[in-house]
Amino acid sequence: MTFNPYPNTGFHRTPGETSASFRNPLLKTLLAVALGVAAAVIPAGAKPLAHNIPAANFNVVQNSTSTTLTNAVTVTAPLSINDFQVRTGSVRGIFNVRVGTVGSDDYADGFVMPSIAQNGRLNLAETNTPFYGASTFNTNSGGFDVGTYDANTGRSTYNVNFAAAYFRYTNWLCGWARNATASNGGTNNAFNASPGLALGTHFRGITGGESRVDLRSLGIASTNNPGILLVSHAKNEGNFALSVANLDGTWEVYIKDNFGVATNAFSLEQDPAAFVYVPKTQTNVVSGKFGLDATGTNTQILIYSGNSPAFAVTNIDIGRYRLTIPGYSPAYGVLLVSPEGGYTNNFDNIVSYEADGDGWIIESRDTGPYPPVLEACTNLANPTWVPLQSCTLTNGSLFFNDPAWTNYPARLYRIRSP
Repeated sequence: MTFNPYPNTGFHRTPGETSASFRNPLLKTLLAVALGVAAAVIPAGAKPLAHNIPAANFNVVQNSTSTTLTNAVTVTAPLSINDFQVRTGSVRGIFNVRVGTVGSDDYADGFVMPSIAQNGRLNLAETNTPFYGASTFNTNSGGFDVGTYDANTGRSTYNVNFAAAYFRYTNWLCGWARNATASNGGTNNAFNASPGLALGTHFRGITGGESRVDLRSLGIASTNNPGILLVSHAKNEGNFALSVANLDGTWEVYIKDNFGVATNAFSLEQDPAAFVYVPKTQTNVVSGKFGLDATGTNTQILIYSGNSPAFAVTNIDIGRYRLTIPGYSPAYGVLLVSPEGGYTNNFDNIVSYEADGDGWIIESRDTGPYPPVLEACTNLANPTWVPLQSCTLTNGSLFFNDPAWTNYPARLYRIRSP
């Protein structure tokens, strides 16, 4: 897989309780989108406000490669906010969580929004290829679980660190659409959502794997930068969700296969989906979009809450960004990332992050088996890249022969993901 030079990313950050004396932790959300980032930050000296969002960073230790034994993984929450906990019974890539001591009542009040919190991982007694994948959530008899699936052909469960937050319908504009009988590929005809949100009006299916969030009747249009949308796939299966702001003020939500279809990078899969709207005016959270300018190398902050951006983001490499929030670090909060897609260069991108000192490294990468293309040019100052062949990589390397190289004084090559 390669990094996409024009990714869209969402991020959501929650500072947490750091001592017994800090009783009302602030929520800080940051949402990054390759075409924009929005942010809102509470100054360090401000009085903490209760945001009513349980959230946590979860560490996952693999004890064996078993996919069914509950002792095959050890899951802990080194940072927990508002009593977000690990439930017993987790197995490989399916991790049980709850709010408080009982999880069975979580289903009625809200849902979980997860993110992958490691940029690649090698597990015990497995291949030398790091895990890259996406997260999802689902329910079981004890409450919610978070699933982490790889982006390889099998789209299998895989152990990796993750983060998650629980959003209540009464506190946030949010909704969770699914099939009433859990039919695979079935129409999303059941909808748990905030009071006043209705299936068919505020959330409706467009075609298989594509849905639309429409909050315009509530005075919220995506075109006037009112806030950001976090999205998630909502089933224990190797799929992921992306969103994009439409020109008519709505948002499109896409569900894609973690590995994709070899012949079509834009293929979708019909499955459950969930969204949370984080308003720009909610100044006890940091929410927003960031992206790249026309050069494809410089980051831009496109949306931020409050009077000025309270976060910084830098493009450090293709598909890699470093996010910082002055006065905060990964030790004090939870970051959620939600990819934006809908453009040619980011329609099949997954997003992850990892703590890095006083900030986070956010990575965006292509999914799918789409064969990369070998291209050549003769002048980097004014390049015209000519495709030579499709490539099959062996352990990340490519061996090729260019019989036409003798026709040029110099020829340069690159591998590009379609």
